Amino acid sequence: QEELFWLLSRNTDCVNQKIPGWTGFNIQARNDEEITKDIVGYLPTINVSATEMKTVSEIPSKSDEIRKELNLKEIAFVMDQALYAKAAEIKWQHPNTYSFIILRLGTFRTICNLMSIIGKRFKDAGLKDLCIESGVIAEGSIQNILTGKMYNRGVRVHKCIYEALMRLAWKQFALWVNEVH
Repeated sequence: QEELFWLLSRNTDCVNQKIPGWTGFNIQARNDEEITKDIVGYLPTINVSATEMKTVSEIPSKSDEIRKELNLKEIAFVMDQALYAKAAEIKWQHPNTYSFIILRLGTFRTICNLMSIIGKRFKDAGLKDLCIESGVIAEGSIQNILTGKMYNRGVRVHKCIYEALMRLAWKQFALWVNEVH
């Protein structure tokens, strides 16, 4: 409902816009919402290369000790892409032994991969041209955005494209409502 309110309020006066963009609006809208902090714990440091298979295989056994001590059914691992691949390989090789592990790729890498997928899927469908011709992004930067390599600019571009597409959809919806009803 909040997102619908944001979208409709942004459509009222496009020239003298007083409603902030998506991020600013959501920051203002959650003002009264209580935010609870997560408690993040880190494993003890191991003085060897983090990407060696022997090192990565040590993580589940240490985590199992922590899981048992905290009386948890499962424990989540949030890792970067290199460690995630190796941890997934270990978990696949020993599915019963490490069934308590929930592997998660870090949020940053997940968003970069999503932007890359969107870029591959829609760049030749006009996304590349739309970004350049609308002036949202320069021609020299578009390739890096569509491959998920420029995080901040990429997120900004996708938010702008989302708002533009939703404005078009609402405009057509309003026309349809007038015609049908």
